[in-house]
Amino acid sequence: MMLLGYAYYKRGSIDRKQFVQRNIKTEFSKFEKYKDAILHGGCVL
Repeated sequence: MMLLGYAYYKRGSIDRKQFVQRNIKTEFSKFEKYKDAILHGGCVL
């Protein structure tokens, strides 16, 4: 039972890491677009 819980925990932590990485990627691309708009003198709203 403990082994199963441990395996599930390990898998869950991996999923969480991947989710966070995806989140960082989307936030970063949003920031890139925002930065481009600032460089071009535009305003993103």
